[in-house]
Amino acid sequence: MDGISPADYALRLMRIKASTERFHMLSFEERSVNRSQAMEKLQPMIDKLGQSTTSTADFVASAEASFTQESVNVFPQHAKIIMRLAAEVAGNNRVLGWIAAAKEDTEEYAWLETTETPIPPADIFHGLVDSC
Repeated sequence: MDGISPADYALRLMRIKASTERFHMLSFEERSVNRSQAMEKLQPMIDKLGQSTTSTADFVASAEASFTQESVNVFPQHAKIIMRLAAEVAGNNRVLGWIAAAKEDTEEYAWLETTETPIPPADIFHGLVDSC
């Protein structure tokens, strides 16, 4: 705290308190999915739908919980059609959006996933004090 007046110190603490929600740590992870991985999860769901052991709404809800936009990108055309029809019947706009965005016939899809983690105020405080 050498060279910092008590007023400056208090002002810095108030600034930290007021803006803690703006301090985040970003982490990045390369992710990928291929068609066989996606279909390994989807095919049993399609089979249950075809055997009338599950409702269309349950199928779509299960698909929405199990997949993401990225995994829908690698579905073969017939699976995208089944998903689109089921989502239309169930009125699921989120899944319909995924299907609409997945226009290309892609075998593998890779992306960079960003995770934003808030930094606890105590860590920010110690970082500020250490930098002074």
